[in-house]
Amino acid sequence: MQIGCCWFDRQNKQLIDQSKDISWPLNDQEYWVLEQLVLHRGQVVSIHQLELPSMNRTTMIKIVDSFIQFLGKEHASLLEYIPEQGIILYKNATSQPSSLMMSPLGPMSYSKYLIVMLLVIAGCVYAYSGLSTTSYIKADYSEQILSKQGGLTQLLVYAADDEQHKLNEKIDFIVKHIKSCDAIIWQSITLALSSDKLSFSLVMKQQTDASWLYHNVKLSRAYLDQKWLSAEWLKEVHICD
Repeated sequence: MQIGCCWFDRQNKQLIDQSKDISWPLNDQEYWVLEQLVLHRGQVVSIHQLELPSMNRTTMIKIVDSFIQFLGKEHASLLEYIPEQGIILYKNATSQPSSLMMSPLGPMSYSKYLIVMLLVIAGCVYAYSGLSTTSYIKADYSEQILSKQGGLTQLLVYAADDEQHKLNEKIDFIVKHIKSCDAIIWQSITLALSSDKLSFSLVMKQQTDASWLYHNVKLSRAYLDQKWLSAEWLKEVHICD
């Protein structure tokens, strides 16, 4: 089943981006949502119909939002959220922008949407300026990570005030989890640790045909031994596909 530039492989439960030659192995919840939208293509599928007993509305909307991101700008309008009704998967891309105005709590007003877009643009400018500055500084740790799909991602770590052997132990732990990803869409991931090691920032970037795509994540911990890294967390912050 063709969806924009993607192919929905029902047998293997995958969504395949043919233009980028990457695939997204769907879990049971993701497969259920996409299957219902495909079966009722061109029709509004109610929120109630899309929800499973183990899936709430917020999770369902996050799944739909992930589909929109995977489809890319050119085909994102194939999916639209109809307030108080449900989700529709069009047969052809439309010019309606309402699908970009979804939030986990419901539809977003146009004024709020503009504010969010301005914040996103400001964040991208900040990330770009930060990357431009650090590009002249040698990273404390650098490694090429090969995903299961065969893609290469450059990991750069900045933590100059940490002892090298301690840093290596921490990074090896992080690299081990990232390598378990089925697919990583990012060309580079930059990790900056705070001086007290209780928080860190991640800046991910990927070059597309038209421009650069950025994604920022910041994590704060209450104490050093607090566990935070897991396969679920890597997917939640969009490091893993």
